[in-house]
Amino acid sequence: MKTLGILSGMGPETGAYFLQQFTALHHSAKRDQDHPPVILFSNTQVPCRVQALIAQGPTPVPEIVRSLQQLERMGADFAIILCNTAHAYFDTIQSHVNIPLFNLVQHACEMIEQRFTPMRAINNTHNKENKGQSKVMLLGTTGTVHSHVYQDHSRSRNYELTQPKDSIQEQLNELIFNTDFGLKSSPGRITSKAEDLLHTILHHLPEEAHYDHLLAGCTEISIALRQLNVRCLDPLFFAIEGCLDICKDVYPIDSA
Repeated sequence: MKTLGILSGMGPETGAYFLQQFTALHHSAKRDQDHPPVILFSNTQVPCRVQALIAQGPTPVPEIVRSLQQLERMGADFAIILCNTAHAYFDTIQSHVNIPLFNLVQHACEMIEQRFTPMRAINNTHNKENKGQSKVMLLGTTGTVHSHVYQDHSRSRNYELTQPKDSIQEQLNELIFNTDFGLKSSPGRITSKAEDLLHTILHHLPEEAHYDHLLAGCTEISIALRQLNVRCLDPLFFAIEGCLDICKDVYPIDSA
């Protein structure tokens, strides 16, 4: 059984949430010893990925690499970075780390293609222009959207990736980063103002673009949508399934 290394801290709530769900979703485990070994490093000192990508802020790569090397020294056989935006640097990071990294973004796009083909759309309520190809609406940080990390991994697949217009994207950034009420400022709960803003965003999205599925391309958004029972394509849960299979040697990390 392989040992999973989890690099979190971007934001801090995600690591605890991921590990809790990773344990809860291992349905075949009946004893402590049935669960895979896990090492969680919540490094909150990684520079802001969005600022690095769009505002020439300090690069997060050296701190992420140092953290992953520490996980490796502690015995991790492979590792996952719990931050969608950080995957804009995935290849560079992997080139500086000996253990294989689970690509959360690539795996999510593969799972969307496999599980949500045009004939299996959840519903077409928000896609009145559907012509046989599912449309997936990306909800993420401006850094994730501008880096094209999801767009690059969605090319030549059986769905069309779309993104909000600038006005909605600005609201998403406010939802995530506002220091008074945003998702990052209130781990463990959603403030009433953040909940109202999220419902406003979801209400206006169909007016701006038709879509079949919401893609939670930010870990804070993944958690918030789950807490509010909003149906979405969730890279965190796809990753939990994939990492469990790798830990149990169902398939190798190179296949993830």
